[in-house]
Amino acid sequence: MLRCLEHFDEYQMAYYEALRQYFQGRTYLLDGLQKFLEKAVSECEFCVRFEMRHLPNVYQDRAIRQLAEVGGGVTFGGLDRRKEVLNSLFNCRIEEMEATDYPVFGYLTKPHNGYELFYNADMAYQYGSVLCVLKKENMMDRTTMTFGDSVNFGACLRMVATRVNRILPTCFQSIGNANSHGEAHFLAPPTPFWFIVNLYRAIEAGKIDLDRLDRLPDLFDGRAGCEFIELQYHGGIRLDRDIKEMYGMEWNEGDADIMKEYFPKVEALGVHTAVMNYDF
Repeated sequence: MLRCLEHFDEYQMAYYEALRQYFQGRTYLLDGLQKFLEKAVSECEFCVRFEMRHLPNVYQDRAIRQLAEVGGGVTFGGLDRRKEVLNSLFNCRIEEMEATDYPVFGYLTKPHNGYELFYNADMAYQYGSVLCVLKKENMMDRTTMTFGDSVNFGACLRMVATRVNRILPTCFQSIGNANSHGEAHFLAPPTPFWFIVNLYRAIEAGKIDLDRLDRLPDLFDGRAGCEFIELQYHGGIRLDRDIKEMYGMEWNEGDADIMKEYFPKVEALGVHTAVMNYDF
């Protein structure tokens, strides 16, 4: 049982109905965004990053651990903030969840045989220089999605996540959800229409390139909420079960030594590995 999603479907449907009511007369906007997401999920890969220093632990545990399991991290409020986000996105009962019930956060992209590490290098500062490409067939029925970083600037208060195998356009910043408790205005866009209207226009104009989703922030002048397409993986990520490719680049001193020692070990588990360098 995916405990984080135990109370989700009804919660999402209620939000979706409220959204369609709010956009009455303009529901074509929602339908257009839904088709865009379906195409993106079909054509792109499910990915996750982590810092190179964690690779020995990932190999030892045969799994990518998330914040609740390792008990660390203070970025954007750390675990306490993550609990608020999960409640807002999924209507989960935090008090009923174990540490292993929390999702691992990743993103949707086209990794281009690892070169995404270079053209999306800014992501290495916050998320790490190891890029893992997951086996879609193992993840489709336990992955959810939001458009933009759900943790940033109260974004989670103005959306509800969606399942990637049953997409509804609830995962864009818009109206407050049932768990926002009237706080959805916090650093909100100019209007609840803003993201949806501007994204729809960008899609219709052919400005969003699925080959280069790292360029999303450029389309919206770096506005928070358009950083990337975020994925939440429920049920854990096993190294020997769920990862098909692993790419790494030297970002910090000692990274090359870690890759030299551990990439052959990871390869022996059936995961394709590659050290990326700048000679291209």
